[in-house]
Amino acid sequence: MVDAAREASYDNLTALATSIFEVPVSLLSIVETRRERQYFKSLQGLPEPWAGRRQTPLSHSFCKHVVASNRVLLVNNAPDHDLVRDNGAVKDLNVMAYLGAPVHDPNLVPIGALCVIDTEPRQWSDEQVSRLGKLASCVDDAIRLRAALNAGEAMRREQHEFTYAISHDLKSPANTLSMLQNELAGELGSCRAGNVRELLDKCVETTRRMGGLIEDVLSYTRTLETDTAFEQIDTRSLIDDILVDLGTEISQSGASVNVADLPEITGMQTQVRSLFRHLLSNAIKFRNPDVPPRITVAEASRGSTGTVSISIRDNGIGIPRDHQKRIFNMFQRLHLRDRFPGTGLGLTLCRRIVANHGGEIAVRSEPALGSEFIVTLPGRAT
Repeated sequence: MVDAAREASYDNLTALATSIFEVPVSLLSIVETRRERQYFKSLQGLPEPWAGRRQTPLSHSFCKHVVASNRVLLVNNAPDHDLVRDNGAVKDLNVMAYLGAPVHDPNLVPIGALCVIDTEPRQWSDEQVSRLGKLASCVDDAIRLRAALNAGEAMRREQHEFTYAISHDLKSPANTLSMLQNELAGELGSCRAGNVRELLDKCVETTRRMGGLIEDVLSYTRTLETDTAFEQIDTRSLIDDILVDLGTEISQSGASVNVADLPEITGMQTQVRSLFRHLLSNAIKFRNPDVPPRITVAEASRGSTGTVSISIRDNGIGIPRDHQKRIFNMFQRLHLRDRFPGTGLGLTLCRRIVANHGGEIAVRSEPALGSEFIVTLPGRAT
């Protein structure tokens, strides 16, 4: 939505607003609090230099008040209005009358405003307020459509990469298995029992690896289906159940897992379970030699939009900084299979599950000092 080329779908709506309300200026403004600015995704009639810059500081923004309240802001005469009389837009942009309605991202979080502006005081009618609200709803629809198109394109690219990668990785163990079986057939002919046993063991291991890869592929494919209903999840109980499932791994590694009080989340139960199981299993698996794993699961933070962040921290081998983005890509392995078995799909699966929930996953890590994965998901529904 920001720092991008203008789009006709939004320009048509601001042009329509200018015509309907008979005003000199109409804007679709995206408010970026962290960057202390409002960015004009679309604009009509704004004078220079503001039109060329396509932004103003928040000191010149009426729209920030629309976002903060998630309600229509009506200003008939700015110098007489307590909320905006000292706003820089009154002096520098000659904003006298303003009518703005909130626009939202696909998760219904207010991100900006569709507004109409006059350089003379005027009385906005109830009918005009209603019409602007309907136009703002059209902006919401355009944003949702663009998000869906972007998500579809991203999934198409990901599926293309998936098809190529899986065809390559499944072909390799299949060829190895075929070669081993041919050798086994030859060995059986010469009756050398020791060599037969070794070849059989290799066949079993190769088949096991291929089965594990296929199982991970099936798990990943299921995460592409995002029509499963969301439900309230008791995160602490879910983690406790997962730790029971991982009991053998925990016992064999000598791991200790400390689970703090955790907030409830909203999500797809099966996918969220798979997400935390992979992260906890990795925390056990990628451990320092001769050092028992120490794992902590805790709440990291809560977002202003109702999200919660959960941290899974370990004292394992860590991840070099230049590899921390690559680990989420398909079939990306940083270690030899003999040392750390796996298919390279686990963190890709985690990334997809988090994306299905509109959340984020990040990693902080230092080699030999451990890793911390931070998962941000929707919090308790209200």
